[in-house]
Amino acid sequence: MKTKLKLYSILLLLATFFFLKACDDGPTDPEVEPGRRDYTWEVDTLDSDAPIYRIWGSSPNDIWCVTQSHIGGFWHFDGTSWKTDGIFRPIGPYALWGFSQNDAYAGGSNGNIWRFDGKEWKEFAKLEKEGTDFIAFENIWGTSSDDFYAVGAGPDNELYANHSVIAHFVNNNWEIFDTDALIGNVIHFYVNPPDQKKYFRLSKIGGAIPPIVQLFTSIIRGTI
Repeated sequence: MKTKLKLYSILLLLATFFFLKACDDGPTDPEVEPGRRDYTWEVDTLDSDAPIYRIWGSSPNDIWCVTQSHIGGFWHFDGTSWKTDGIFRPIGPYALWGFSQNDAYAGGSNGNIWRFDGKEWKEFAKLEKEGTDFIAFENIWGTSSDDFYAVGAGPDNELYANHSVIAHFVNNNWEIFDTDALIGNVIHFYVNPPDQKKYFRLSKIGGAIPPIVQLFTSIIRGTI
């Protein structure tokens, strides 16, 4: 009996050895070559009277940035140089996001949302919350042109930008979330695909002292 057990053990060890050997000799994934490491930064200066707020692009030859300027708030880089349309707009853009070369969105004050259709920027929406369009959109984020969010804030009772606003465009319709429980300016927004939980960054200005002195920033996981 012991002899049979030893024989079975030897056969099992041999089978395991040849199996592992076959695995070692089998095809292996080729080693991924590292990418380039010789990138250099170059400085481009825009002929603008306002700072750059957001930047987005679909490719190295299609990059947009926005500035809070009444004239030429939209700037485009075609791979060689930056150009603006030079159009006067009473309200300049703050937020910027896109999905393709012919489909980008921007947000500004007074509830304005613009869309770029591949040729020009046009007003896409003018949103209101609680009967007023006194809303400044800080950021736009989404997964498609039929599923994106515009976030920001309106003025509170002391005229600070703490009246949170989260607007959702889906199924060709705008939905304004009830954010009365939030106090602050929503400046970043993201939806986690696996569980669809919503995350946002809230920046609060407040108190009786100047807002530049009392500035609180927190990361909050949204349950809206």
